[in-house]
Amino acid sequence: MPQNEGPAPHTRLSPGKSKKRFYNLASSSIACCLQKKLYLCSGMKTLRIIGLAMTLFGALTLQSCMKDPCKNVTCQNGGTCQDGNCECTLPWEGPKCEVDARDKFVGFWRGTTVCEGDSEITTIGIAKSSVRPNRIVIGSIDADLTSSSTFDIPFQPVGVNGLPETIYGNGSLNGNQLTLNYVLTIRGVPRRCTGTFNKL
Repeated sequence: MPQNEGPAPHTRLSPGKSKKRFYNLASSSIACCLQKKLYLCSGMKTLRIIGLAMTLFGALTLQSCMKDPCKNVTCQNGGTCQDGNCECTLPWEGPKCEVDARDKFVGFWRGTTVCEGDSEITTIGIAKSSVRPNRIVIGSIDADLTSSSTFDIPFQPVGVNGLPETIYGNGSLNGNQLTLNYVLTIRGVPRRCTGTFNKL
């Protein structure tokens, strides 16, 4: 009878085949990890794109729902609408820039003028200039509006009683009271003057 040979001996691989098998296993593991990482990265990138699209869509929707405050506002005389209100250029004022601010100054004013201690009661007349849209004429003196209620008197020659004079200064209007501050130079001698007037 044949003798029992016992369990079959373990099969040993040659060194070359063992390395090849290890290399195949390692490559397979690395490929698997790379695939998972790429899948995760792709998923994250997709989420970012979706989030960005939703944010953009929300912003556009919100903007389209907001009402334009200037839609039904019409500003006249070169005025522009800002947040539902008209911003006017001189000499215009009012809700729609329809009022000429110079109209408040036009007329006759009576008050007291004081020049370095000397005072006198005077009456002055103010008209709108036909040369410049933001200019008023105080007697024979030109004054330019700096706002709807203030003005500058630029340096200019004037003549009173045949004497050579110059004048410059400023003024303001508060309700029906007009205030003037100016320097009047006669024969090279400057005199600081103030005047307070009420509309007649």
